[in-house]
Amino acid sequence: MLGSHLYVTQVPPRSLMNWYPSDDSYYNFKVAQNIAEGHGVTFDRISRTNGFHPLWMAVCVPVFSLARHDLYLPLRLLVMVSALVSAGSGILLYRLLRQALSTPLAVLVSTAWVLLPGFTP
Repeated sequence: MLGSHLYVTQVPPRSLMNWYPSDDSYYNFKVAQNIAEGHGVTFDRISRTNGFHPLWMAVCVPVFSLARHDLYLPLRLLVMVSALVSAGSGILLYRLLRQALSTPLAVLVSTAWVLLPGFTP
């Protein structure tokens, strides 16, 4: 899993843009960029917004402070942050399921959670 994310961080910008499946990501990224540049919580620098996830924004704002140097660098870093969050959730799920289920089944479900898109047990 981390290998595919690492690969995506090295691809050309056009391929990197295809990694994010929805425009919601870019909305959050633009708000994070505006916060990092000191324009406040806004998408268009005109009106304030509240359409974002506060915890994810707390992760994105420091990363987008790097956007002044390279616009694609924050996107590449957030791919890796996303991979680490996904890996951590898989480990947590494994530990929780291991207590209630057999170890092989806990491994199977947590691996599916991490590797299969849209999988929810």
